[in-house]
Amino acid sequence: MAFEFLPSLFILLVGVMFLFQLWKSGVFIREKLWILKMSILSVFALVAILKESLFLQNGTVLLFILLHVLPLIAQKISARMSVKFRYSASTKAAHVFYFLHPGKSARMFLSSRRFIQDISSGKMTEAVSRPKDHHDVLEVYRYLTYKLISNQWQDILDWTSQRDFDAVDHFIRGASAIFHFRALGELGRYQDMCSLYSKGIKVDRESKLFIFMMMASYFGDKALVKQLSDGPLNGFEADRRNYWEAIATRFEDNKKYRDTMDRLTKAKNLMISQGAKYRISLAEEIKPSGEEIDRVLSDITTVLMALRIPKVKRLPLATYSFIAALFSTWCVQEYLGGSTNPGVLYKMGGVHPELVIAGEYWRIFAANFLHYGSIHLVLNIFGILVFGPLVERSIGHFRFLFLVLALSCLGIGSVMGLAILKLMPGTFVVGASSIIMGLFGFEIGSSIKIWIKTGHNEAKVRLRGWLAGFALQSAVDLLVTQVSIMSHLSGVFWGLLLGLAFQHPKNSQDR
Repeated sequence: MAFEFLPSLFILLVGVMFLFQLWKSGVFIREKLWILKMSILSVFALVAILKESLFLQNGTVLLFILLHVLPLIAQKISARMSVKFRYSASTKAAHVFYFLHPGKSARMFLSSRRFIQDISSGKMTEAVSRPKDHHDVLEVYRYLTYKLISNQWQDILDWTSQRDFDAVDHFIRGASAIFHFRALGELGRYQDMCSLYSKGIKVDRESKLFIFMMMASYFGDKALVKQLSDGPLNGFEADRRNYWEAIATRFEDNKKYRDTMDRLTKAKNLMISQGAKYRISLAEEIKPSGEEIDRVLSDITTVLMALRIPKVKRLPLATYSFIAALFSTWCVQEYLGGSTNPGVLYKMGGVHPELVIAGEYWRIFAANFLHYGSIHLVLNIFGILVFGPLVERSIGHFRFLFLVLALSCLGIGSVMGLAILKLMPGTFVVGASSIIMGLFGFEIGSSIKIWIKTGHNEAKVRLRGWLAGFALQSAVDLLVTQVSIMSHLSGVFWGLLLGLAFQHPKNSQDR
């Protein structure tokens, strides 16, 4: 398959994986519109590849953006606005999502946004009846939310304790688990929280991280709360962040904690204001302690380590600088005569074994910043945006720059060395893919290291995911004839070694 048809291959893979995720989540039958849309896109992409039709591919890309990308963007914006307590904007974005994807999931999502907006504006004054079962997602969410703003924690426990959520919608599973842990925490039943945590939390990643933050808050571990609120949960609105951070510090500075809660009683969000009123009504608490508490906090710390969540928030400035350098170089290529012009590629540093033998070693480094056409550039920038921030946030700016520098020399350098030794055919090479695959390999190496160090199942699952990604990438490399497979394998090899060898900063701050 020619390099130009990578977009079709990407759409085909996304379609297949999306359908698999629908099936795995237990909502495959109910999501008929998503099934139809992704099946059509997958078929169109496959036909474009088989017929090598750029016209069909362009149409498939436009359909993919319209049917898949735009609806998901609208949904993400709506969820993000809701987290920030901007409920009016969240509802408007949900309307856009429903317009672009008029299916059951979008209708339910829109209804939930409207419901949350009603709560925030104080319109929800009447009592909500107890749901007959747990299959009506909106009714369950309405009931649990009503009990939450009424501070009726025991009612929440009575309802959630009697339900088996393993076979129902993942949204209900996650929401019910959050409500259940929250009720246990507010009632001071910390040992029950630990026991429930030990049984395993079968929820989505975001719900699990929120449960982690709640538990860390109730147990008084402000460092863990800060790590989560500055990291994966940094989209939370200020009042919500202040609420949980205040609970975590209530044992060290009870006056400051109560002052914060007193201020939050006037919060615009009803759930925060009612929760703050309840917290003020409680007597001064004694910090929970014991082996079970320590074990849970230690386990949460290990999971965050396995998920590569840094202790200190940082912008991936080195990653953005690297992308800027690649884009600037591509612009120069276009200015000099075109990024697919062999003469321009040779002049600016494209590398071939014979050129290295002639002593032009600088090309091994320079070739990493050149790209053959816009598709090549866009795909590599996408790869850097996926792996770069993850690696940089975990090892720091300067270590990341050193890693990129090392991979830029070792990746293509190894390919040239093998060609010079006649162990593989010599080819003209350009592109940053060996660096990107090096970052991929670095994450595999780091995951192996964390798994060996902790033995935690979360680290094992994450490692398995990286290995599956490597297998998928290798299959793509075999299909696309213009991809330098050895450059990719070389990058993964050196990245893996460096991932095993790197010492991560203890406090995740640059020196």
